[in-house]
Amino acid sequence: MLELKRITPINQHCFFGYYDKSPWNDVEDRMLYTKTTVNGRLPETGEKLTIGIIDLDSGQPGDLLTTSAWNFQQGCMLQWLSKDTFIYNDLDSGRAISVVANLSGEQLHRHELAIYAVSHDKQLAMGVDFGRLHRLRPGYGYEGAKSNDSSVLVSRIDLNTGKSSVVLTTDDFHDFIDPKQASSSWVDHILFSSDDRNIVFLLRSLTPDGGVFSRLFCCNAHGEQLKCLLDTGMASHADWYDNQHIAIWGRKKQLVANLQKASFSKLLKPLINLVRKVGVPNIVRNKVYGDEFLMININSGEISTFAEKIPANEGGGHFTFAHNARWMLNDTICLDQSSQRELMLYDMTKSIRYPIAKLFTPEEIYQTPYRCDLHPRWSPSGKQVCIDSVHEGYRGMYIIDVENFLTEHAG
Repeated sequence: MLELKRITPINQHCFFGYYDKSPWNDVEDRMLYTKTTVNGRLPETGEKLTIGIIDLDSGQPGDLLTTSAWNFQQGCMLQWLSKDTFIYNDLDSGRAISVVANLSGEQLHRHELAIYAVSHDKQLAMGVDFGRLHRLRPGYGYEGAKSNDSSVLVSRIDLNTGKSSVVLTTDDFHDFIDPKQASSSWVDHILFSSDDRNIVFLLRSLTPDGGVFSRLFCCNAHGEQLKCLLDTGMASHADWYDNQHIAIWGRKKQLVANLQKASFSKLLKPLINLVRKVGVPNIVRNKVYGDEFLMININSGEISTFAEKIPANEGGGHFTFAHNARWMLNDTICLDQSSQRELMLYDMTKSIRYPIAKLFTPEEIYQTPYRCDLHPRWSPSGKQVCIDSVHEGYRGMYIIDVENFLTEHAG
């Protein structure tokens, strides 16, 4: 196991947010963090999240400003725009907006829409309705955020001009969403390809059995050339492998999807809830459900599998690829018998799984919307990894140096 170094203050609840964003700036001399006094529950309207910066030369954190638009899973969508400017979401009289600030905490720009994902060239962002998201998926939207036009699912923001435009509405998915389902459908998990030409995202809808039906879509940055890549009901965390392939933990087989779409699906709700509570054995997940790591060609739609050496009960974690695409960083969602989660590196060339840390998570928060997933992220250089964890009894951000490990296993 590799050594962890906590970089946030002791006995304070600090975290960064999601796995698809980096707390480091590009030159790796500063890291963003957030801090809260809220613990053991979701934030309420008006409760603030503090945003700060850690100077990595001195190791000193410094609080800068606060926001009212946040949750424990994805924070406030905090991310760098340059080595000395960053963007985050906030609320303005109940409206979800985004704000650009500098190292002094000075607000430079305020955009009329909140962001979800920012392009790699930092020129544009995609946004969703966080009021809608909070209503349909508590823990991922913002308490106190007003919902906008009910038909708009994805908007686009020009970060240079601040102008916004509609990218996708419920009408764009008429082949997938029943009109009665439109108000209970939403988009999340938006990811830009590395060349910023395309985005992938999940279209999700509540189902009569009490579950969620997820589909994976791809389109260009204007919402054109829209195509469904996976329509089996289960699509989860993902990352671009290259500009033509999206990797995702998803389901290949249609059995469960057909049951969820059936007219008698409401009658199955008690059974389905029991299965969700008890869990499903690995062999059932693989052989019956078809839950696997999938590699999808966005042009041809061809689907293959990868990382077969990772057991199904360890799938569904938050994974990302290093720049050379050889190494995949991944965490486990489920707890082991010691209430621990595992952090791992997976060699895509040799198909070898290397555990690098095991960290305790209290069972009482593990399945709540205020849980603390590890959400591992690479540093820009690929030499370090950052995670959020509660293994010391409070939320903290931790760095793991993986440079020597990767060098030793490079052969």
